[in-house]
Parts: sequence; structure tokens; C-alpha cells
Amino acid sequence: MKKGFVALDEIIGLVIFLMIVSVSFYYLSYISKPQETFSSVLKQEAFDFAENIEGNITWTVYRMPVIVTSGNTSKATIEKKFYPSQNVDVNSIIVKNENKTEINSSFDDNTIIFTPNVVQGKNNYFVLYTKDTALDSRTYATDLNAFGVWVNNSLMNVSFATTGISKIEFNGLSVLQGVGANLTTSSVPDLTSSAVRAKRAYDNGIDVKIYNNNSKIIVTSNHTFNPVIYITKTFTNQYNGSVNPISSAGLQFNSVVDFLDIYGVKGISVIGNNLNVSLYNNTYNEVRLYNVTDFEIYLHDGDYTNALTEKDMYLNPHESTLLIPEEVTGISLDRLTNLNGANYKLIKETFSNGIDFNITTGNTTMGIERPIDVGVVVVKYPVLVVDRLAETNNSELDIAVWIG
Repeated sequence: MKKGFVALDEIIGLVIFLMIVSVSFYYLSYISKPQETFSSVLKQEAFDFAENIEGNITWTVYRMPVIVTSGNTSKATIEKKFYPSQNVDVNSIIVKNENKTEINSSFDDNTIIFTPNVVQGKNNYFVLYTKDTALDSRTYATDLNAFGVWVNNSLMNVSFATTGISKIEFNGLSVLQGVGANLTTSSVPDLTSSAVRAKRAYDNGIDVKIYNNNSKIIVTSNHTFNPVIYITKTFTNQYNGSVNPISSAGLQFNSVVDFLDIYGVKGISVIGNNLNVSLYNNTYNEVRLYNVTDFEIYLHDGDYTNALTEKDMYLNPHESTLLIPEEVTGISLDRLTNLNGANYKLIKETFSNGIDFNITTGNTTMGIERPIDVGVVVVKYPVLVVDRLAETNNSELDIAVWIG
């Protein structure tokens, strides 16, 4: 063979080899492209499904700051008027403190009611609520109970009658005697009660309010009246600006004061602004008030000094201010759980275009179990989780989809 000469059969063999290689590449390209395209389509379906689910479980929690300015460190009873818009879910209205902890509260008669421990100066709280929802009302562990004619908490038992307050027991001691506290009423009072406040409303416009974990009784009226409080004679001392024993029968004093305390081992205070009051030693110790509209009865241990902080709380009440609410928007895991309780087939047809699915985020799972013998496409979809207290957490939806 001459140098540079190639035999015909070698040329034919090379051509056949190149054709085989070319056909092989074409075939491989042919069979791989449909799979790659299908996987991409399924992946896009997964993202579309994630967006559909996110839109269905997204909500907005409104966080409204409440600034409470107090002159004392004490247990406060806060009642703040709030007029929500028509689409606010009133069952959703709750309160948390600046430590991000929900505290006992209620919403009644366009009033937010809660009883926090405040410190002197500014105290920060938040009122939280949602719109266009139908949440269950909150329930709280509380020491406040109301049943029949009674209202009680862990400190006192208070019984009501048509004439007013018939009995007060404070730490096991009966404080009132005779008819009790005659509030010049003549009807059985209506009862409105929650975890933080019980209110007895008489039909002549006199209301009596008692709170959880508190030994105060607030009396208010829409007109002036002349109540008489009959107090046990085991209390032998009185303070009306100076300390005095309760002496022989008859009038002890008559004056305009803000604070009167009758005490022994325990005591009862009557607190109000410019009270026209007299104290008599008759069959019982009688505290008579004239032309009042509101006052407080406060039960305490020891002498009058244990009621001075409460006196100042009543006479110099805290100031509370509602600020503009902030909108906190993200997904609700509770809504995801509720959606998971719906019919799988319906969810599949509504949100995933008929594709089988499984969603996992944290400890929450939705859908059916992922198969092991079918091609599954998994995507990670980032979300912002917003809980009931408007606290946020960056998370993701782990979404698996497949053709069943």
C-alpha cells in the first residue's frame, strides 16, 4: 500500500461508525428532552400550586400599640374605648404585653378590658385583631367566677340583692353586716361576665364591677344617689385624714374627703373624689354617702396604709392611649391546618390543577404521603409565617408534586 492511500472498506467502516454515533446522540437527545421538559413543567406546577395555597392561607394581623402611663406600681384595671370597623372580627380582639405574652382580656360594649400589673411610668401593650375572619372567642384561666347572686375571685366573695350588695367576704371574713351596702336599688341586677370583669347592672342606672385577682369593687351611676354601707363592728379604727378610734355610739365625723378607711386586722376603704361622707357608730359601723355618682370599695389586710396605693390609683388614674395599628401580613399555620381538614380531592382540583401533592412546613403536613415508585418533584417555597400574636418567622413550604 502506498503512503497516504486509504482502502475503500475503511472509508465505508468510518462512515458507518460516524452514522451510528450521530444516531445515538440524536436518540439520547430525543429521549432526554421530553423528560427534562416534563420535569420543568411539573416544577412550575409546584410553584403555581404554592402561590395558590399561599394566597388562601395568608392573613393580616393588626397590631395596635397601647401606651399606659401610671403614677404607681400596682395592679391596674384598664377599660379603654375602641370602636372597630364593621369588618373587624370582634372575637379576634386580644391583648399582649411588651414581653410578647398574651394576657387576659375581654371586649365588651366597645371597650377593651384587661387587668395588668403596671409599673410607674410608661407601660407598653398591644391590642391585636383581624378582619374578615370568624375566629373562636378566646378562653382564659381566671379566678373570677359569677353565678346566681354571687361574684367571686380568689380574694373575695360578693353577693348581690335587689337593694345592692348584701354580703362581702374578704379572705374568709364577713365585712358587711345587716343589709350590707344599700345602693338604693330595687331590682335583680343583670350580669355580664368575662375572664377579667363581672358587671352587675341595676335597672335604675347603677352598675357594680368586680375584676379578676383584685379586691376592688367599682360602683358607678348615671345619677346622684345616697348609699349606706353597713360594716362589721370588729373593725374598731377609722382613718379620714387622721387616725381615730371608733368611739361611743353616734356620729364619728361628717366631712368632704377622698378616702375613708375602717379597719381592724383587715379593713375596708371607701374612695372617691370629694365624697360627702359621714360615719356613725350605731348597730353597725355605718358609712353614709351623699349625692355621689361613683366610688370604690376596696378590701385590704392590715390598717389604712395598705390602701394608700389603691387610693392614689383611683384618684389619679392611669392614662391610656391607642396608637395607629401596624399591619403584619403572612401565612397562618392554623389556616393551613384548617385547609388540610378539607376534602383532599377538592383541594387537589381547586389548587393543584389535578396534580397530587404533599406540603410540609415545620410540624404541619398537608396532603397525602409521598410515593416512592413515582417521579416526585420537590420545591422549596419561602414564606413569612405570622402567628396570632403578630409575631413573624421566616420559613418555607416544602412542596412535593407528582402525577398519580
